[in-house]
Amino acid sequence: FGSPELDAARRDFTINGMFMDPLTGEVIDFVGGRADLKNRILRAIGDPAARLREDKLRSLRAIRLAARFQLQIEPETRAALCAMAGEVTGVSAERIAQELRRMLVHSSRVQAMNLALETGLVAAILPPLVAMKGLFQGKPVQPEGDLWDHTMLVLDLLPSDPSFTLAFAALLHDAGKPATKVFHRGRHAFHDHEQAGARIAERLCHSLKLSNAERERITWLVAHHQYLGEARKLRESKLKRILAGPGIEDLLALHEADSLASFGHSEDVDYCRRYLNSEPTGPINPPPLVNGHDLVRHGLEPSARFATLLEQLRDAQLDGAIHNKREALEWVDRQLAADATLRPNASEADSSKRD
Repeated sequence: FGSPELDAARRDFTINGMFMDPLTGEVIDFVGGRADLKNRILRAIGDPAARLREDKLRSLRAIRLAARFQLQIEPETRAALCAMAGEVTGVSAERIAQELRRMLVHSSRVQAMNLALETGLVAAILPPLVAMKGLFQGKPVQPEGDLWDHTMLVLDLLPSDPSFTLAFAALLHDAGKPATKVFHRGRHAFHDHEQAGARIAERLCHSLKLSNAERERITWLVAHHQYLGEARKLRESKLKRILAGPGIEDLLALHEADSLASFGHSEDVDYCRRYLNSEPTGPINPPPLVNGHDLVRHGLEPSARFATLLEQLRDAQLDGAIHNKREALEWVDRQLAADATLRPNASEADSSKRD
């Protein structure tokens, strides 16, 4: 714009509007950035509404910076943030998602999300989450807390360097509860809230244009965030299948944070980690004993039941009921004797005999 003063006047916040002479090291400050930095204040340069109107993503950037550097948002700047929060949706979904990526993986994510809720930004970009506020939970760890408080505690209890997919799944893990709330036997219940939450997560991931890999991992984590709640009671085949999944470390981290935020312990996660380390009854994910070609060679007629039969064989293997190919085929023979739909058709059997 022709001069340092005009350049600084178009920057977003005073702490970002300072210059340094590369030859002398002199700090040049036309906007009071040094004083605001010293006093830990986040202030828009000039008219806050004008600055936010120039790039509406600055609303999200403001709360991320305020949370990350523990800054107080100056009153006029905060008022403009609140008044213009809904306009952030005019920014491309990809840019909004990028701000969320930066926000949620940082240790200040809870402060950032609380600011986002207070200023109306959650309502603008993640509207299903607004209903969490005020939804009583009565968790032992937070007896007076609501669902939003619980979710923030889960976010806080994640590992120090979570992936974005883990952090976003933690933010959404109970998003299905408001829609599934019922009063049952004297208490509130949230039946199938995991699946309802997974559908919400799917929609939000699409709206933010996240990658297919991110969307699949996030929705899987939300859908399974309580799956390991009774890990010690699961059949080995079910436990081994999920422990062998590519997202198991994220799922264990999410389940641990959720358990700690709810009950103050994570016994089921501890059990799963011991199980993974000790492999008490063999490998978690051994190679299948037979495949479809083996079944055809054994005389089975390919059909829609093939996949089901192979799944049942896999479960029997993981449960330790069969240990080798011979036992697997004997197991198949027993199934054939009990289920006529799996037997070879009569004409092929007769042809085989004539040959």
